[in-house]
Amino acid sequence: MSKLILSIVVPTKNRYYTLKYLVNGLSKWKSKEFELIIQDNSDDNSDILEFLNEFGGDERIKYHYHKGELNAIENCNKAVLKARGEYVTFIGDDDFILEKSIEFCNEMSNHNIDALICNCAGYSWPDLEHKYDVNKLYNGLLICNSEFNSNLENVIPDDEYEKVLKSGATKMHSLPRVYQSFVSKAILDQLYSEFSTFFPGPVPDMANAVALTAYVKKCKYVDYPLIISGQSALSMSGKNSVRKHQGLIRKERSIPSDAESTWDNRNPKFWSAPTIWAEAFIKASECIGKTRDIERFNFSILYAYCFSFVSPEYYKEIFRTMLNNRNKFNIILLSISVGFWVFYIFLKRVKGYVIKRLYGIKGVYYVDIIEASYSIIK
Repeated sequence: MSKLILSIVVPTKNRYYTLKYLVNGLSKWKSKEFELIIQDNSDDNSDILEFLNEFGGDERIKYHYHKGELNAIENCNKAVLKARGEYVTFIGDDDFILEKSIEFCNEMSNHNIDALICNCAGYSWPDLEHKYDVNKLYNGLLICNSEFNSNLENVIPDDEYEKVLKSGATKMHSLPRVYQSFVSKAILDQLYSEFSTFFPGPVPDMANAVALTAYVKKCKYVDYPLIISGQSALSMSGKNSVRKHQGLIRKERSIPSDAESTWDNRNPKFWSAPTIWAEAFIKASECIGKTRDIERFNFSILYAYCFSFVSPEYYKEIFRTMLNNRNKFNIILLSISVGFWVFYIFLKRVKGYVIKRLYGIKGVYYVDIIEASYSIIK
């Protein structure tokens, strides 16, 4: 019997269109050293049950269903708890993973590596919508470095934590994480045993990444695109592309019910990509005893990203948050700093727009993410 080296966990809800591609693709793997764990919280799962009947003889595919409302953290916890592999990766139902991951996980096992971060490729599903017409050029596009290698480079988790801190949690840098990367199940179990969750914050990716800095000792980075990060119409990143990934905290069903009452008062009080990552960073930092580090958090960049990427209806709340914290920050210096970063972000966006218009986008178009994955293997 083959050893179980990798658990691929996929929490999902009401997104069977892309999930079916993922199941189809993984069922074609020759390796017996992995398991696919689908943790489903959809309103009605009759469609996927009928589809999965075609794979009834494949013991690597394991389907679990929870009927009734769960937030994203609860659903993700259920998924990871069922993992039995030596290493775990958590991907979205619109992502894909290359079979070469098995080879890397075996290498991790042989050298006692706790976590591996890879350089993900990107794929925009054909159904994706965008706020700006120029971005429709991305639909069906695979973006991947043409040159990459299999060399493992050292990563120091504390250094990456500092980078995220200084960027206002607007970037994840190379933090060790289970989302779209690989982490030892033993390390994840240590985290869970202390906090009863793998994700001590309101959103899984950032919360897990920050918390793992207290547990991961031996971490590596590989340039090889082992995972393709998908962006589809129903995904959070897809909604963000048309500015639907924002709103009142109390109305967002994907986050814990106590999120609004425990929200940090230095963070604008609404749901959006920059604010939810910042909140997850703060909450996870507090959990692992790094509360004092948050005093060095770059709130200027956070506020600038909010002004740049959320709807104007939330500007008043951003200003309110800045003014309420005037005792902690010099409001004049803070305003100048925020203004600088808003201008910097604006210039980067204009530069990106002009380059797309003049030179197009470098990438190759594919009908679906599985077809795209075949082009990467080498």
